[in-house]
Amino acid sequence: MTDPHTVDINDFLLTLTNTPNSSGTSTGDSDGVTFTNPNPRAQFNAGGVEYWFDLVDFKVGAGVTNGDVRNNGTSFFVQEGQTATAALCGRITVVPEPGEWATYLIMAGSLGTVVFRARRKKSASAA
Repeated sequence: MTDPHTVDINDFLLTLTNTPNSSGTSTGDSDGVTFTNPNPRAQFNAGGVEYWFDLVDFKVGAGVTNGDVRNNGTSFFVQEGQTATAALCGRITVVPEPGEWATYLIMAGSLGTVVFRARRKKSASAA
């Protein structure tokens, strides 16, 4: 890796669906690409910081008529005999440190306690 801003991620599998072209329509005979794993995520290190890269979905821009996104964005299909372009969108987030996880758990527990007490107080005053 020569460019410090370039990270190679080879942890994603995409499946090509090549239909048998038996429906007789360009839409019915569409071929597509689908995420193979349900929550595609890779972890990488850049500059000593750990990051997660998540594939989010396919997006089709305005004016694209020969392709469509299916299955909540995890598949992109192109009509038979046509070409179309889609963006493969992702999200990069910093991997939380172990101490941050503890903080998140304490905050969630505190919030749960507050909600529990508020409900208990409300039901006691209603009785």
